[in-house]
Amino acid sequence: MLLHTYGGKQSQRMLADWLLEQQRRGVIEIADAASGARMLMSMIFDAMISRPGRPKDWTDREMRLRHLRHCIAIFTAGVRPRKDGC
Repeated sequence: MLLHTYGGKQSQRMLADWLLEQQRRGVIEIADAASGARMLMSMIFDAMISRPGRPKDWTDREMRLRHLRHCIAIFTAGVRPRKDGC
């Protein structure tokens, strides 16, 4: 809905702003919110499309959802605040 209403770049900026707010609140650690937003949107939206000539990238909806959950888990693990500072 956001992409359709505001376009890709504006939606990416809104996500980056949201990521910065989460960092301010201490929920995540992220060095570059704009890059993080671009990365997260790329992971999610890439899984939402079928490429020409490859209509069966996803055998079913559940396989696609598992992939999306995995993408989100990897991203959130990567921005989780570290107690040891690493």
